[in-house]
Amino acid sequence: MKNYPKFQGFSKEAIIFLKGLRKNNNRDWFQENKSVYKIMVEEPANSFLEEMSGNLKTLSGAPMDGKVFRIYRDVRFSKDKTPYNAHVRMSFVRQESNKKQCGELPMFSISIEPDKLILGLGYFEFSKDLLMAYQKSVANDATGKSLEKTIVAMDKKGFEIEGATYKRVPSGYPQDHVRSDLLKRKGLTVWSDTSIPKELFSEKAIGFCIKKYRDMLPMYKWLDAIK
Repeated sequence: MKNYPKFQGFSKEAIIFLKGLRKNNNRDWFQENKSVYKIMVEEPANSFLEEMSGNLKTLSGAPMDGKVFRIYRDVRFSKDKTPYNAHVRMSFVRQESNKKQCGELPMFSISIEPDKLILGLGYFEFSKDLLMAYQKSVANDATGKSLEKTIVAMDKKGFEIEGATYKRVPSGYPQDHVRSDLLKRKGLTVWSDTSIPKELFSEKAIGFCIKKYRDMLPMYKWLDAIK
């Protein structure tokens, strides 16, 4: 990563920009406000990413690779042809000596929206090999019950559990399996969805996010233990 200035918080102008972009998602408006994007959104986002990567390394016990997603949308295969993303999204995955394909490592995700902050972690979709390992872990009484307890704990903290599902329990497992709902999962994530916190506008934004992730960490550890 580059050495960006120390993160001091996002400005309220950044949120005003995102609200404006959501309302005026077109090239003319963006070009008129591009300097605002560069200074108020892109630069602090990169500073945030760099510091967040270090904090997630401490939290998870492993170095993290972070990424800020482009503001430009890929509209080639989308019915929605609006050209820009009216949010700031980032992801963090554990550094690996060998390149991993998508869906083989659990991911931390952050999305700063015009009106809310979304934090999450997990797998949007398991890779083919990892999906089979996940199903075996769910079917196993020890690890399966551990996942159930973890989900209950996440629910008590007010987090949402999500993930695409199959219509039926995968072949090889009884349709009436005690954890059939978990066996149907193609992915598994836990999310926190809050209105924009005041901490976002100061250096306290890092600590705010880390506190949420610390509460989600049992899910990360369970998912990261899948082999």
